[in-house]
Amino acid sequence: MRKGFTLLELLLAVVIMGIAGTISVGVLATVMRDIPAEKTAIEEHATLGAMVRQMRKDVAASADAAVLTDPPGIVLTTGGAKVRYVGRDGQVERTEEVAGGSAGAKPMIWLAPHGVVHWSVRRLGDRGIAVEVRTEVTPAMPPRGRRTLTNAHLLVLGGSGRTGGGR
Repeated sequence: MRKGFTLLELLLAVVIMGIAGTISVGVLATVMRDIPAEKTAIEEHATLGAMVRQMRKDVAASADAAVLTDPPGIVLTTGGAKVRYVGRDGQVERTEEVAGGSAGAKPMIWLAPHGVVHWSVRRLGDRGIAVEVRTEVTPAMPPRGRRTLTNAHLLVLGGSGRTGGGR
């Protein structure tokens, strides 16, 4: 009985290791590319969540709301001020205009280069006005395996507002 491996067995082992190595490098490259993109998307999603929390406070103090079309946004009217949320160029900006046209508090800006915010206002007859805010963040990665992070929030003027989860 001889000790050792035959040439065929060694050749087969080398081929199998080559295939396994090729697969491993492909998986590693995908992970190295996708993890930073996913992390950025999650951070932007959290940023838009902070914007929605601020908006919830503004909506609770508002008496009326109207949607802006160009640039896309929403105007909330309180007793003597107007609060504007405008989304463009990968950011959402909140400005406040007090009675008489002067600027109120310092503008707030939330950056989300891969994010989009959609606003709508629903008049509920004698029950009041509701503002729907939908946020979407799409990671900058190849379409295969890419998932958009979305959330929908329903905020009631003068109320505490309710929030719906995302997918």
